[in-house]
Amino acid sequence: MDRAAVDREYDSLVRQVNSQLTAVSKMVEDQRIEAEKERLRRIREEMEKERLRKEAEERERREEEQRRQL
Repeated sequence: MDRAAVDREYDSLVRQVNSQLTAVSKMVEDQRIEAEKERLRRIREEMEKERLRKEAEERERREEEQRRQL
């Protein structure tokens, strides 16, 4: 194998490694984004549960006040 062939093989390997590194980096970023989306979804879900709980408490409080006034 002459020097030119070694250089071509080296360049080919470097391109392959760079391509794979780019793909892995994209996968890691995609996973990070998905994890963040899931975290935000859970937060929104908890906020909605809390909102509904507070609304129910307020409704019960108003109903109790109305019963007292009767």
